[in-house]
Amino acid sequence: SKFSLLARLFRMTLTTHAVTSLVIAKYLPWPIAAFFVSAFVHYLMDVIPHGDEFLYWRYIKNKKDKLPLTVAIIDILLMLGLCAAFYFLDKTLPWYLVVSAAVGGILPDLLINLHTQARNRFRNVYIGFGGKLEHVYHRFLQAHYKWHMWWHYLTKKTIRFRYGVAMQIIFLGIVFWYYRFRG
Repeated sequence: SKFSLLARLFRMTLTTHAVTSLVIAKYLPWPIAAFFVSAFVHYLMDVIPHGDEFLYWRYIKNKKDKLPLTVAIIDILLMLGLCAAFYFLDKTLPWYLVVSAAVGGILPDLLINLHTQARNRFRNVYIGFGGKLEHVYHRFLQAHYKWHMWWHYLTKKTIRFRYGVAMQIIFLGIVFWYYRFRG
């Protein structure tokens, strides 16, 4: 179902990646640069253990489990709310810069979700020009998946989900305070 797509989106919270990207945008006010730097910083942040393995395991074991879906919905709503707050609290940040940085910050997780959705079609026989394009698309998703997971597994440490969320909430509070009052 379309709600299971939301549940699979959750890695480190999208909120954490988006808010970090907005701080980058404040100091790097070019949309294309903010997009690419935010995307790269996403991978650097994924090196930090964040407890999503348990949530994903719960989803894989029981697709009807409501916790992954609930967390994904709360995460998306919180991300949108904080992006709006950053935009309205800082009148110097143009909307296109906010969107560019936030999309760059969450894009790697969106690509992981596309990989998960397309994984069962990777063994297709590709016929014609459309098939060749699909093959290139699938190869890109596979290469990105390996790249993304390489960053995730640089530290082989896993932590409990609740500790990962608590750590990210503290991080978001510090970033928001710094951005609002010190930056």
